[in-house]
Amino acid sequence: MRILVVGAGALGGLVGASLAEAGEDTVMVEINAARARLLGETGLFISREGEAERCVKLNVVTTVEGLAPVDLVFVSVKSYQTEAAVRGVMPVIGATTRVLSLQNGIGNTDTMARIIGPERVLCGITYHSVQHTGPNRLRYRPGIKPIQIAPYDGRITPEIEEIGAVFRRAGLDTDVVENVDHVTWQKLLHNAVVNPVSAVTGLSCREMLADEDLMAFMRDLCMEIIAVMRAHGVPIVDEEDPFRPVIGSLKALGKNRPSMWQDLARGARTEVDAINGAIYEEACRLGLPAPHNGALVRFIHSRERQKCLRQRSPDYWGGRTAEAGLRCRRNALRGWPSAAACLRVGYPSRRRPSSRRWCGRASASSRRRQTILRARSPAARVWGRWKSFGPWVSPRTFPKTTRR
Repeated sequence: MRILVVGAGALGGLVGASLAEAGEDTVMVEINAARARLLGETGLFISREGEAERCVKLNVVTTVEGLAPVDLVFVSVKSYQTEAAVRGVMPVIGATTRVLSLQNGIGNTDTMARIIGPERVLCGITYHSVQHTGPNRLRYRPGIKPIQIAPYDGRITPEIEEIGAVFRRAGLDTDVVENVDHVTWQKLLHNAVVNPVSAVTGLSCREMLADEDLMAFMRDLCMEIIAVMRAHGVPIVDEEDPFRPVIGSLKALGKNRPSMWQDLARGARTEVDAINGAIYEEACRLGLPAPHNGALVRFIHSRERQKCLRQRSPDYWGGRTAEAGLRCRRNALRGWPSAAACLRVGYPSRRRPSSRRWCGRASASSRRRQTILRARSPAARVWGRWKSFGPWVSPRTFPKTTRR
């Protein structure tokens, strides 16, 4: 089967690599030219929790120009990129091509159906937890339930059954069902409770479980969403305690952090509008209160603006002026760590340099060298005083060469 994977991110990378490893004719589209070149040259390193890492060679392109029509287009971009992605791959969508979405949130398949017609669109959900551990590395944990695929118009054909069989041969446990609307809302409940709270607090799923106040807030948030689901006629998994399945999901995810936290960590835009934003709009349409969802949307948008402004400002690169910021950018390209870069990595403990008890994973000598470079960086000169880094750093503290 000829398959085109649009977006070589976490989920797209996992699905594309699994299909390619199974022998399917798979092409991945990545608009970031540098990342596409890296994946094409080195392949994608994938590790399942508890297993050894493996490398999968990929065919990665930056454009679909010159490609023949494919049998399946797997869309794995962010919700706000859906329309542009589908329109961008129109040249490879033939008369029998199906387009599958496993994206977060709601409304993505409606956008696809409006562009290419409902008979070609496949809806789906996945519970896989995938995290980037490097520019060409992924670590994943299989979902607590199989991937579910359903036709947008509700008609299962032999071609759709074959797509499910292809996924199963690739090691992706998949069921083909008639409708996923109810299951989509049930997954949306988990995403809307876990993702934004982790993104705002910076906590992992395991850490959120240990915070009683945070769990009380998440329970109230869950009940807001449950009210909207009941108004839609969606069956509730656990009528006695609807929050109990969310707790089970948090326990299963453990130390992982959801995709919304990962987006903010990279300074990228999140999918909060397609998750909590969609729930808030639907609650307003139904006349139901949803203050927790509305507040989380505003919090996440504020964090997005803060990240964007920080990355665009010279201070983010270690300088207080535009000139210093440009110098620090240039030094970063040369591989020289700036003061701000070292500070983001972490401080050594406030002890004399001769002490071996340093914070972080680096050795004492490595930390010593980082501290010297930090004190001599352009940012340190801009900030003007050596002691701004603490009484334990001064020009006399270290010789030009370090001793173990």
